[in-house]
Amino acid sequence: MTRLVLLALSAPVALTILAGCVTKAEAPIVDMEGVDIVKYNRDLADCELSTPVVSLGSYLTKCMHEKGYKILLAR
Repeated sequence: MTRLVLLALSAPVALTILAGCVTKAEAPIVDMEGVDIVKYNRDLADCELSTPVVSLGSYLTKCMHEKGYKILLAR
């Protein structure tokens, strides 16, 4: 019985720890001169939705660059 209670208590703790390891990629800093903010937000959302679960490097930076944005600082 005590093993069952320990297992029931440890599962939420483990999930909380694992959830802390998952972070959202930060958007790159782009040159906003002449950029329509609505289009920028739409493109950024599109890139965020198409980001693979596991990616090496900055996928958001690459995606925004491919959409024609001038990247000032990759994150």
